[in-house]
Amino acid sequence: SESVFEDLSKKYSKIGFIHRLDRNTSGLMIFSLNATAENELLEGFKNHIFIKEYLAEVVGVPKIREAILEGYLLKDKSTSTVN
Repeated sequence: SESVFEDLSKKYSKIGFIHRLDRNTSGLMIFSLNATAENELLEGFKNHIFIKEYLAEVVGVPKIREAILEGYLLKDKSTSTVN
């Protein structure tokens, strides 16, 4: 992720690294191109305005056609890890 940010920084002088979904995987990275966008995006993540939805590809035919699964992770701010 740092190398992507470095490459983009060469092209965009005011770029901001806003968020990395699923940091320990190959998740989506979000950047801003100006201070206004940076502030709006950071505020949105801080206040949980954005909804994260995941899709899964399944092999075979599940017994249940559709379901909503919810799981919550707890972040340890002192170690920046999620459990």
